[in-house]
Amino acid sequence: MRKILTRREAAAFLTEHGWPCSVKTLETYASRGGDAPPYHKCGRRVVHFEDELRAWLEARMRGPFTSTSNYRST
Repeated sequence: MRKILTRREAAAFLTEHGWPCSVKTLETYASRGGDAPPYHKCGRRVVHFEDELRAWLEARMRGPFTSTSNYRST
């Protein structure tokens, strides 16, 4: 079964994995749209799937790098 996270847990998960984020930031992402982490509604509650958050984070990563001179090429 997929792990379901509350918005607070999702913010903690993202922060733990290198994307500093607060509950308020996730609320803003949800209201403005764009390149926001995916979420779902369960009744009135907002939930996130951990695997979707992980995929969202991985899509924003660049690298791997072997030298700082590689940063400009990606």
